[in-house]
Amino acid sequence: MLARWLGLSGQEQRIAVAVGMGAGIGSIFRAPLGGALMAAEILYIHDLEVEALIPALIASIVGYTIFSGAYGYVPIFGNQAYVNFAHPVQLVYYGVLGVICGVGGLLYERSFYGLAAIFHRLPGPRSLKPALGGLLAGDGMSWAAVAEGGPLVGQLHVRDVMETYKANLERSVRRAKALTAGSTLFEVRLDASSPLAGRALRDAGFPRDTLVVSITRDGNDFPTRHHPA
Repeated sequence: MLARWLGLSGQEQRIAVAVGMGAGIGSIFRAPLGGALMAAEILYIHDLEVEALIPALIASIVGYTIFSGAYGYVPIFGNQAYVNFAHPVQLVYYGVLGVICGVGGLLYERSFYGLAAIFHRLPGPRSLKPALGGLLAGDGMSWAAVAEGGPLVGQLHVRDVMETYKANLERSVRRAKALTAGSTLFEVRLDASSPLAGRALRDAGFPRDTLVVSITRDGNDFPTRHHPA
């Protein structure tokens, strides 16, 4: 409707849609360059919309600036202090990583369309096929990588993550309901010189009736598992 009101041509409408999607992705994921590149390639399978690249880059930067001005400039996946560029030799490793990622992308594409073809050939109502895919994904094919200090140390099933989060949330709700009417809610910011820095929550010496809901570090919220009481 807006495109017709502005009198945009078909080509201009495609560019406007791509630019809008790129700006949204670049803002939400706080990656303006990635949003601009996505906008240029989203309309085609094996090509780029070159005319959309510059408008998408401008829109992504503007959207990122406005969004981050309201919600903060911390990267969406947290600060990666151990990731840095310190020597030109690292370019070789980045090149190898690029080749590996490219091969992984091709394998993902082949597996994606291969599974789609298999599901198309399956008998039965089409409405049940997405449910079957969701059942397979939720039953044992969904996992999350676990890293400690940079290197990968294992993997964790997404189901276990959700069950742990649900248990922690239920525990916090029960503790919150047990608080008296005169309880006080407050937020405390700690720095490296604080006596509580580097100490486990159970060893911090809080009063018995203290309820710690969550801990925020580097822009990420961590629900607490142990409480002082």
